[in-house]
Amino acid sequence: MQSEHLSRYRKQARRLKGLANGTRLAEGDCHATERAGRLEIGQSAVSRHLALLRAQGISPEHREGAHVNYMLNIPCAPPLVRCTSEACNQHRASDPSCGGVPGIRKEGDR
Repeated sequence: MQSEHLSRYRKQARRLKGLANGTRLAEGDCHATERAGRLEIGQSAVSRHLALLRAQGISPEHREGAHVNYMLNIPCAPPLVRCTSEACNQHRASDPSCGGVPGIRKEGDR
């Protein structure tokens, strides 16, 4: 029983690790070349990030004509990033190494 829980936690940790890079969190439905242009990084780097996300089931692909498009398939990712940023911002005064994440707003803020 305990090994089942540990196995499930390890699987979840791999998925979270897959999200642990800003390049992989880029939102929007687009193909690798377009994503590389938006993020101003090489297409091979984008392809490596997308391969990791596909392997975790986080970024499925779908065809649109000659292009294969990808989309981050975790709607809770942006709120998760905001939540961790808010927690970090709350502790910034006592732990300056935390720093917070500039530009991340609370849900509902405009």
